[in-house]
Amino acid sequence: MCCRRMRFVRSCRVNGVCEFNEFFKQIQRVELDNSQTDFINMQKFFWNNFLNFWFAPIDRIRFDTFRVVSMICVVLYVQARWMYAPEWLTQVGFHIAPGNLPYHTFAVSLLPMRFLFLFGAVFFAAMAAVIVGWQLRLMLWIVWGCFLYVTLADQVSAFVINKLSIVSLLILALVPNGYYWTIGKRNVNDQYQSAWPVRILQLTIIICYFSAGWSKAVYGEWLKSGYVLWSQIQGTYLTDFGAWMVRVFPLWSWPIMQCSALVFELMAPLSFGIKSFRKVAFWWGLGFQLLVAFTMHQLIYFSLVILSFYVVFMDEKFLRGVHEFFALGWRNVFGLKGR
Repeated sequence: MCCRRMRFVRSCRVNGVCEFNEFFKQIQRVELDNSQTDFINMQKFFWNNFLNFWFAPIDRIRFDTFRVVSMICVVLYVQARWMYAPEWLTQVGFHIAPGNLPYHTFAVSLLPMRFLFLFGAVFFAAMAAVIVGWQLRLMLWIVWGCFLYVTLADQVSAFVINKLSIVSLLILALVPNGYYWTIGKRNVNDQYQSAWPVRILQLTIIICYFSAGWSKAVYGEWLKSGYVLWSQIQGTYLTDFGAWMVRVFPLWSWPIMQCSALVFELMAPLSFGIKSFRKVAFWWGLGFQLLVAFTMHQLIYFSLVILSFYVVFMDEKFLRGVHEFFALGWRNVFGLKGR
């Protein structure tokens, strides 16, 4: 009787341990399956957000408004440079031989003087057509080709505006069908577009700002001396307004302005990337670009082109309101269908 009772107790212990081990293994399998499922769901979440960020359909209002604003700024820049077009694009000016330009390997032939007027007429007419949205598919490629040519013709004098304009015009030309700010026929299906052109334009200005700030901080003297901005304003780009600032503003104010400019550029990924910070970034950037425009000779065109990129960060509802206001004025004044 006693032996039988001991065998029963031992069997219960063995069976209990086995059942507990099996139960524990099942829990482990469930936890492993849950962790794998959570990881897969997290991957899908980030992948879907990535796809939505780059390729989700968005209203064209920001892209089309950028086309108009940026092209107006480019026209102002080109007309200022066109006063020196013979020196820029023909043999009248000084041009370094292509073989002596190790960092500018691409070169194009200069224009004969008799073709300069024809080239200018085509260039300005195409830019005007882009502004009003007429035959965008063709005109954007003409403007892009002309801008690329004038940049390669005089690479030493080509400014940052040239590089930025070549990039932005290429993006505009790849997605040419305008819906807003056009005088041609528009298709309802063209109101929305993939987000990637706007994202590239947004990243372009963010990279420009951050790389400029990084160069100042790491490779320049902006962190070593508080008077770099004060000395640069007195350089070859000095304007009358800049000279007035140097005379009137106290010396202690210049390190503050220098620090403000540097922080603005380095914080561009956050201030422009986070939607709730953008209003601060807009006003801060406006003050920064106006300081550049009024204190440095001919850099007003640079500031205008940079400010035109702010359009791709603006609220769509606000831009549609601006468009409707001008479209209504267009219809009232000219009796035409503004778009």
